[in-house]
Amino acid sequence: MTIALVIGLLIGFFIPDLKINDETTIFQFLSNLIINSLLYLTLLYILIKVFLSIINLINKKITKQVLSTFLFFIVISLISSILISVIIMNIGILKPVVSVIEQHKDKKLDTTSLINLVNNIMNDNIFKTFQSSTNFLFPIIFIAIIFAVSAYFSEKKGQYFIDSIISFDHILDLVVRQFIELFAFGAIFIFASLVKIDFFSSNKLQILLKPLYAVIITSSLIIIIYFIILYTFFKKKAFNLLMSILGSSLISFATGNSAASIIPVSEHLKNNAGVNKNLTDTLTPLGMIINKSGTVLVSTITLLSLVLILTPDRLAIDLQLLLVLFIFLFSFIQDGANSNAFLIIVVSILKINFLHLEEDSYLLFYASIPLFSRIAIFLDSLSTSIFIMLTAKFTHNLEEVKYIDYI
Repeated sequence: MTIALVIGLLIGFFIPDLKINDETTIFQFLSNLIINSLLYLTLLYILIKVFLSIINLINKKITKQVLSTFLFFIVISLISSILISVIIMNIGILKPVVSVIEQHKDKKLDTTSLINLVNNIMNDNIFKTFQSSTNFLFPIIFIAIIFAVSAYFSEKKGQYFIDSIISFDHILDLVVRQFIELFAFGAIFIFASLVKIDFFSSNKLQILLKPLYAVIITSSLIIIIYFIILYTFFKKKAFNLLMSILGSSLISFATGNSAASIIPVSEHLKNNAGVNKNLTDTLTPLGMIINKSGTVLVSTITLLSLVLILTPDRLAIDLQLLLVLFIFLFSFIQDGANSNAFLIIVVSILKINFLHLEEDSYLLFYASIPLFSRIAIFLDSLSTSIFIMLTAKFTHNLEEVKYIDYI
């Protein structure tokens, strides 16, 4: 993936991107093809892995201690990411100062809610959950749970079905492993297409530059904290373990899609970090859905930047604490919000009437989605991998791996 990143950036800078039609270029077409292929496998992957995870939970191969330990790490990480972001944004040199705000017009974002999540789970066609830019995972998990519980309590016939799923799981693992090996070639075109995005045009640079600095500084600080935590529990193995999961995090950055990150994260943990297969297959889908440590980091910086730009006199400590609470709560209902979850959280908070914030001010940050979302999902993926490794460590589900395929 590192080589793909370098080659992709070079191709993007020096080779022109030819148009196929008015809306699509060659780089975009090839990028979408490789990402959609990964999502195609993800649909099957989640169905099978969640099915087997429920069976393992019922058979107590995965204990409540595993789940509670993992969820504890996620909650602590979410709170820490938000608070660190707030502290960084209160540093004077990182506060955005804009003399002139130009009018921005972009497509409005739809917010998510508990009602929407329930409606998506109980939809009329499960296959449409992956047919748009929003890839809902809860409906697929819901179907897998129904089949798993039904199969388990169907005695002999149910056991035959479970055995068939286990056999299919072995085949799927082989297919997925081969695909991950080939994904780096397709990632070249993803990185090349990113170079072509006009992110820092003159009318956007003034507003986005300081928030970008804040995101980079806060992300770097969070990664250092993650490494310190790894070193505390794994000592000399910490660097190797961090390098062993960077490959999956780079794939997450390339796709900019949390659903597409599930397979790379799971495979890197099993093959590189030595995490138990059952534990990995259970915790990875759960982690990539509810662990938005990177997403809330970027959301916090974006939201505080908007308040500082438009109504700086209102950003008192009480409002900051209230925004922290809302960001934390809204982070748990972002299923399907893959490439723009950080901004959807911001939109949801801006629309809260009693806060009296500028509802459509998020459009100022619309152009930041391609970059900010990838940084957010990179951190989501990295933190999920680390929390699964720590959970495996504390529950004795970590094995020694002799060969590590780094990045």
